[in-house]
Amino acid sequence: MASEQTTRGLVGERYALRRIIGRGGVGQVWEAEDTVLGRAAAIKEIDLPDRLTDEEREAVRSRVMREARAA
Repeated sequence: MASEQTTRGLVGERYALRRIIGRGGVGQVWEAEDTVLGRAAAIKEIDLPDRLTDEEREAVRSRVMREARAA
């Protein structure tokens, strides 16, 4: 995992990750730059524990997708 000060490569050939600006139960949120539109963005990186069952993974996936649609 990259440190909070590390700049990673492009995500989706578009978003340059800059630094972690938040953490939660299933991952972290990165400050990013949309290199196509030239503006700030936030990227949520999901990191699910291996111990989750398939049903639990689906529940988390559904919740993350609801959050994304609401944003």
